[in-house]
Amino acid sequence: MKAIVFSELGGPEVLTMTEIPTPAVRPGMVLLLLTGFLALKIGSLLFVATRIDICRDRWLFAFLLSQGGEFAFVVFGAARAARVFSPEWEALLTITVALSMATTPLLLLAHDRFMRRRDREEREPDVVSPEGPVIIAGFGRFGQIVGRLLLASDIRAVVLDHDPEQVESLRKFGYRVFYGDATRLDLLEAAGARNAKLLINAIDDVDASIALVDRVRANFPDLEILSRARNVSHYFELRLRGVTVVERETFESALKVGRAALERLGVDRFRAKELADVFRRHNIASVEATLPFYQDEGRRMSIAKAGREELERQFARDRERFEREHGGKARK
Repeated sequence: MKAIVFSELGGPEVLTMTEIPTPAVRPGMVLLLLTGFLALKIGSLLFVATRIDICRDRWLFAFLLSQGGEFAFVVFGAARAARVFSPEWEALLTITVALSMATTPLLLLAHDRFMRRRDREEREPDVVSPEGPVIIAGFGRFGQIVGRLLLASDIRAVVLDHDPEQVESLRKFGYRVFYGDATRLDLLEAAGARNAKLLINAIDDVDASIALVDRVRANFPDLEILSRARNVSHYFELRLRGVTVVERETFESALKVGRAALERLGVDRFRAKELADVFRRHNIASVEATLPFYQDEGRRMSIAKAGREELERQFARDRERFEREHGGKARK
């Protein structure tokens, strides 16, 4: 079997099927070329970053620039046309460069998972001093809002966060943030957990958040916990551990956007608020009713379905009442 391949020199080249370059039949060579290319480029970038101190995180710099560029495809085509190397080598080098581009996201994921974990393990926790009646565990986007509100109300808090870069950044803005893993018993002791009045659990990682609650419940049973929840499953896990004040982090903001959407669509703003309040009460009641059956998926789904149907009926009744009271006008 033959195939026609048009050469960049002007005339067609006739090759048999076995002569057509196919990198797929040489995966070992492709892997070897890819590994060598990445090792050479990452090593060169690390050397440059070290010599001229181009950035603080040299590994991140090297990983970001480790891939080959599109210009390599032009160079390979010209080299084959000039008969510097064969069509097979052009195909091998082309697939190597293409794969190097695909590895960049994987290298960045590896950097986030392993390099930052190594940094945290190598750094010792800060010496923590109790500064107030509140401990805030986690000072990301959620914890910062709580902390700023308390600080504006002249209430001091001990703030713990496990991300060293986050800690250093916040300190530049004048925040008293201590580096360390809030789930560690010794760190909680140093932060004054035995005498504190409240623990604000603002950790974004679900497993770490639950581990913190378990540690506090076991060692500081009198310390009241207020917690964020990333989703309903997280909410259930916290409630089952006796945390009574749990706020789903996107629930209230989503309700406000929903209210704004209703108003933009012509619903009276007081009516929009009423609808949002009805939805809030119903949703909270439905989630609490599901709590005892959290582990029973069939029962949980049945309760959720019944809750949706009841909400629809309630909205229909409210709409009819509203239209009767306002002469059939439910919009501006």
